[in-house]
Amino acid sequence: MRAYVTDLEQLLEASALLTSTLDLESLLTKILETAGKLMNAEASNFMLVNADKTSLVFEVMLGNAGKIIKQHGQMKIGTGIAGWVAKNGEALLIEDAYKDSRFLRDFDLKTGFRTKSILCIPLIVKGETIGVAQIINRKDGSSFDSDDKKFFSKFCSIASVAIDNAMMYEKVLEQDRLHRDMALAEEIQKTFLPVNTPYVENIRIEFRSLACRQVGGDVIEFTHLPGGKIAAFIGDVSGKGVPAALF
Repeated sequence: MRAYVTDLEQLLEASALLTSTLDLESLLTKILETAGKLMNAEASNFMLVNADKTSLVFEVMLGNAGKIIKQHGQMKIGTGIAGWVAKNGEALLIEDAYKDSRFLRDFDLKTGFRTKSILCIPLIVKGETIGVAQIINRKDGSSFDSDDKKFFSKFCSIASVAIDNAMMYEKVLEQDRLHRDMALAEEIQKTFLPVNTPYVENIRIEFRSLACRQVGGDVIEFTHLPGGKIAAFIGDVSGKGVPAALF
């Protein structure tokens, strides 16, 4: 039986801790360390839904078997306990994993770890499941109970918002890096365009290249030929942006 006042204090402390960083990996590690401490769990892990929303990616895992399990990379949504939770968006409390047909014993066989009790919670933000949090085995040997499920669900609600904020922050950083890279690419591409146009009596030669997406596939070159003639080469690679510019 969990104490309401103590739980509330722990959730407030956890909330302050989980909003102290926007670095995703550091945040996930903090969440798991906090969860393991609060829930007195032997092992814990975080899996986030991949970009095409077909699999769960093992992000951070704590416990002796964590490193071995993380090597597997990912798990199909709908497969295993975590996959079922991700697919259905419902929390699962399992007192004896080996009695549940959804449990995959492969991980235990490969790591030597013995899974007993599992508490698996979906990480939901704005109605969408972004991942799954899972704690395994109480250190005192007992099983997780319904009070643990309620408390861990509230903890995961706080964690979900913190994770979503960190993921959005990473996207902003990536967009900023891309913008700077594109600006640099634009400057580099300009160096490949002629600096001066050739002089031809009674004719004024000018050119301008305006890319739709900072860089593009415009090609302009002037070559002096024998007999005082000038050849102008003008081309436009099919497409836009970086691929056209590189080609």
